[in-house]
Parts: sequence; C-alpha cells; structure tokens
Amino acid sequence: MRVARDSNKPVPEGCILDANGLPTTTAQDFYDGGVLLPLGGAAAGHKGYGLAFASALLGALGSIGQPQPNLVGALPPPGGFDECAAGALLILIDPGAFGDPIAYRQNVTRVSRAARRVRPAPGTEAVLIPGDPESQSAKRRKVNGISLPSTTWESLAEIASANGVDLPPVTKWVD
Repeated sequence: MRVARDSNKPVPEGCILDANGLPTTTAQDFYDGGVLLPLGGAAAGHKGYGLAFASALLGALGSIGQPQPNLVGALPPPGGFDECAAGALLILIDPGAFGDPIAYRQNVTRVSRAARRVRPAPGTEAVLIPGDPESQSAKRRKVNGISLPSTTWESLAEIASANGVDLPPVTKWVD
C-alpha cells in the first residue's frame, strides 16, 4: 500500500475501501481512514477476514501493556489507538511431535511434486505452491535489485536512523 501511495499508482480494484466505505483504487484513501478488504472479496472474503481477525487478536497478546502500538500496528485506526490490536502471530509446529519428521518431509516433497504436475490453468505457465512466488521474486531481485519509490526509501531511512541501523547503499535511483 505504501509503495503504491508513494509511487502514485492505483491499487487493484477490490483491495480497499475509503473512509466512507466506498470502493477505491487510490492508496492514499487507505491512509485517510480507509480499510483493507479481506482476501477473496465478496465471494469468499469472510474466510480470509476471520483468519485475519483471529490472527490480529492472538498477535495482540504480545503488545499487552505497551503504551503505543508496535510497527506492525503503527497505522492509527479511525477510532484511535484504543481500538487497535497490534502484534504478530507465529505458530511453529514441530512435525517430530506427531511422528517421524523425515517421513513427513518426504511426504511434503511428494505432494508438492504432484501439485506441480497438475495442468496449469489457461493463461498461466505453471501450478505454484506456497513459497514459489517468493522464491521466484528473490531470484529476480538478486539479479535486478529491489525498486522502491524515493519516498519509501526515505521512510525506511528515517526508521533505520531512529534505530541505529545502517541501510545498504543505493545502486541507482529510478524515480
């Protein structure tokens, strides 16, 4: 959302509503009191909404007693920070608690290979499994770098400076 706002580019339809609850593609509308819509939209968004809501509430357990929200929840909601639950939820599961972890890893490999053998939908190159888009993006970024609007970079620089962190050098500006 920040990159779209800082680049002055629209976000895809069905992603956000403005402060009046109307659909919009203007990223700034989100920062002016708008909201993200749940993944899946009107057809199946209720499923994504429930999971996101539960994750936010469980993640907020880590911020009990904090006077200000952490960076995850740093965007003030329309009703102020008193109506905000900030935090992150991580659930780690040890497959070894359920049986042989090596057998589990082998099963995951077999199922992943089978999923990739499914015929792709028309207009797509391949069936992807979780992690594939991120892996492809990481490979592209190692070659081409990461493009950010200068305002996004400046925001990152402010946060880094406030926390005593050095940013990597910029190789080229694209704005």
